[in-house]
Amino acid sequence: MFLNIIKYKSLKKAVNKAVQASLSQVDFGDVRTVGFVLDKKDFSSIHLLENELVKKGIKKNNIFFLIYSREKGIDAEREVFMRDSDFTTSGDLKNEKIEMFINRPFDLLINYYDVESLVLLWASSHSVAKFKVGFSSIKTHINNFSIALTTDRYKEFIDELFRYLQLFKK
Repeated sequence: MFLNIIKYKSLKKAVNKAVQASLSQVDFGDVRTVGFVLDKKDFSSIHLLENELVKKGIKKNNIFFLIYSREKGIDAEREVFMRDSDFTTSGDLKNEKIEMFINRPFDLLINYYDVESLVLLWASSHSVAKFKVGFSSIKTHINNFSIALTTDRYKEFIDELFRYLQLFKK
C-alpha cells in the first residue's frame, strides 16, 4: 500500500511535468491514425467506437487502443492493456508495448475517459499525438480540445468531434 502511494505521487509529478513540457504543434490536416486511451470499466465496447470512426472514413487498421484495466488483459495487434503494475514506484514505465503506443505520432488521440485516473492522465500527457481530444470533466490542459459529454454518448461524441475538426480545418 505504501509503495502504491509513492507510485501515484510519482505518476502525478510526471503528469504535471509532461503537461508543462508539451509544446506540440497542432496540425489540422487529414486524420488518418487515431489512438484511444480509455478505462475498461467505464467503456468496454471498443468496437462501437471503432465502428463510428470507420463511418467517418478512418481505416479500421489505423485505430489503436490503450486500455486501462485492473485485471490482466491480453494484448492484441491494435489493443494494448495497461495496469498499475506497469509502473515502477518511481513512476517510470516498464511495459514496452505501452511505450510504443505513447510514442506513436497519432494524428488524433482521443482520451475517452471522464473520471480522472493518474495512470490514464500519465498516458495522455506523455503521448506524442498531434492533436488530443477528451472530455471537459478531465483536466483540460492535457487536451487541445474538450467536449462536454459523457462516455456513454459515444455516437454524439464522435459526431461532435468530427464536426469541430472540419471547422478547425477552415
